[in-house]
Amino acid sequence: TVMSQWGIGAILALSLYQWQTQNSAMLSPKALRTTIALIWLIEVIGSSMSMGHLGDPLGAYRSVLGVAHSWLSREAIAFVILNGLISLWALA
Repeated sequence: TVMSQWGIGAILALSLYQWQTQNSAMLSPKALRTTIALIWLIEVIGSSMSMGHLGDPLGAYRSVLGVAHSWLSREAIAFVILNGLISLWALA
């Protein structure tokens, strides 16, 4: 979860940097693509490691079955949604 938080913080920092320097001193397109790819990789590795440390990683899909009463199930769903959004952000 620490790597995922790091990825989210990096996205916020990069977005704020891009917003603050809209026309001056922006990153080159190649540097921006590389940075976004690294952030995406950090986020995906962090999420995978978070799911991988479960007792039965292949049974991790069952973790979403308790969404009505389990905060851990909600966290698992949030990771899936977060990775999807970050992938869309990286592609944009």
